[in-house]
Amino acid sequence: MDLVICGLSGFPHTAFNFESEAELKHVPIDKSTIPRGALRTFVLKGLRFTQLQANLHASNVDRIVFSPLDPLDIITNRVPRLGDMIEENAKRKRNNDGGEGAGSGVAGPMTRSNKQKIAR
Repeated sequence: MDLVICGLSGFPHTAFNFESEAELKHVPIDKSTIPRGALRTFVLKGLRFTQLQANLHASNVDRIVFSPLDPLDIITNRVPRLGDMIEENAKRKRNNDGGEGAGSGVAGPMTRSNKQKIAR
């Protein structure tokens, strides 16, 4: 099959697979109520949520670590492995920076007042 055709038909094929795997034919849905681009938005939110889970998995109680991940890594790895990848990257960055200085990618210990502000 021609790669150009595959590229052009990517989203309709994704929508078809989603409909088939979720068995949406058995659910009465008024297609006119679904906004254009809803599947794309849904998939992007799923990727962001998985990235957030991985970052929380990599964080310990005293520190918050947030590291962006490659979308392919998010799709091909489970959350514990993604968390390990984030920890490895943070360690590598700390070693390259010579410690926990500015720009290390790791936030300092949170005080109780900071945690309360975030929770609100």
